[in-house]
Amino acid sequence: MSVYKRKNHNGHSWMIDFVYIDPVSQRQKRLRRIAKGVTTQKQALSLERKLREQLTTPPPPPEKQQKDARLADFAPYWLETRRPDWKPTAYRGYEQIVRNHLIPRLGPVVVRGLTVEEIQKLKAVLLKARSPKTVNNVLGVLSSMCEDAVRWRYADANPVRSVRKCRSTGTPDQFNYWTREDSEAFLAAIDELRPDWKAFFLTALRTGMRLGELAALRWTDVDLERARINVRRSYSHGEETLPKSGKGRTLPMSPQLRLALAEHKLAIGARERVFLSDGDLLLDHNRVKRVFWHGTKKAGVKRIRIHDLRHSFASQLVMAGVSLYKVQKLLGHQDVKTTMRYAHLSPESQADAVMVLDPQHPNAMARPWHAVPQAQG
Repeated sequence: MSVYKRKNHNGHSWMIDFVYIDPVSQRQKRLRRIAKGVTTQKQALSLERKLREQLTTPPPPPEKQQKDARLADFAPYWLETRRPDWKPTAYRGYEQIVRNHLIPRLGPVVVRGLTVEEIQKLKAVLLKARSPKTVNNVLGVLSSMCEDAVRWRYADANPVRSVRKCRSTGTPDQFNYWTREDSEAFLAAIDELRPDWKAFFLTALRTGMRLGELAALRWTDVDLERARINVRRSYSHGEETLPKSGKGRTLPMSPQLRLALAEHKLAIGARERVFLSDGDLLLDHNRVKRVFWHGTKKAGVKRIRIHDLRHSFASQLVMAGVSLYKVQKLLGHQDVKTTMRYAHLSPESQADAVMVLDPQHPNAMARPWHAVPQAQG
């Protein structure tokens, strides 16, 4: 019998004793133990059935076995595991969010036990000191982490999906940009202060290329004869990758830029990269920033970021009446929604569109016959 009484100094206790086949090793084994806390045969038999079921049920396959880890341990593991999938700049941004926001506030929480309520509290705390955009970035990183946690069996579901994103309180024109007059004043100042840098800043203002794309540009990418620039790669912190969109693009050169790059090529002689910093060092943000700020101060224009040269390029095109579709292609945006941030800069083109409805407009449609005054007989 698998359940029986045994005498002891307190009177008696129930024993559980049975033989079973181990589902992993397929060997016969024996379990013999005191049924602690059991006072009746019925309770002992119930416990015996549970133990027998546990011991004879095969474990789930490895790909279905659940894992548990605190967020403080899982987050660094997640960053290193996914690191090959990201660009260096993206990795640094994710690592900063994990280090500054997620681990300090959610570190002790087991990933599988992370709740919607805890994430909602995190959102509320961050909104007291951070912008809605920053909070959405934090939630985005946490959501990406939880999605991988589900795939890797550290969680059953992604609770961030049930938390609403923060509403933006900003206006479309929050980004900074220069007008055409500002850009020309800056280029004139650079031509006076550091003429060896003029081709670089002119390229940034006439193509909208990102700093990493400019740093990675080689003369093999520049077709002076056809006035084209092939954007094939991006450079940052010692690594070259594809451009941010994941694919290259071809940009036309204006006559002014074509001439400037031809002169720049003659001035620097034979070298692989189009643009290098002082001392023939590879470009990075800090090396460009010093020259950029000196030129900004000399020109007397408002201070903007280096990346805002890209915004200036796009804004000036839209204000000149260039379609958002063309601007999207020039900037290399995958989604036109990203380009739509510049739409508000073109009110004139919207006004021109509705003008065609007026009868006096040369492109107006023919007026219906019943709207034409009839001759009196």
